[in-house]
Amino acid sequence: YKGDKSVLLLLAHNTIEKENPQKYLQVLNVFRKNYPNDPAPELLSVEYFTLMKDYKQALESLDHLTAALKTVDPFLYSLRAGILIETGDINLAGKYAGKATEIEPNLLHPYLNLINISVMQNNFDETIKYLDTLNTKFGFAYEDLDLSELENFDKFTASPQFKKWQASQPPASPKP
Repeated sequence: YKGDKSVLLLLAHNTIEKENPQKYLQVLNVFRKNYPNDPAPELLSVEYFTLMKDYKQALESLDHLTAALKTVDPFLYSLRAGILIETGDINLAGKYAGKATEIEPNLLHPYLNLINISVMQNNFDETIKYLDTLNTKFGFAYEDLDLSELENFDKFTASPQFKKWQASQPPASPKP
């Protein structure tokens, strides 16, 4: 089973969970040797390097994955936006998240990135717009989201835009 694709994928995923860099790279090298054109290790590597906060390597893995797939994928654009947010490149992250919503308007993930970006940039009118989009397109109420970890969250909730928007919202229905 040493060279079996599913076993290698399970091993790789297991080492991601245990955050064992040496073992992960070992498994990844075996996988790539046995399956040189398979994009699966690149997808796992994006997750792995993001968890390890090695964003440069995560972006490189995402580049390899994008090249291997030979297509424009809005989810990968959104994934790139999330990594760019972590690197602090907010403007480029916004471009990728925005492009993802243009390509696939019914994809949730880029809107979450756009909320994050707009709060970080103190662009609270945009934040409100995206919160409304989450509600109308996906059925998410503000109470369903935990935005408290976002940079500038306190500024957002203290902003006139938020107070006006919150006052216009129907009361939250009790959860069953």
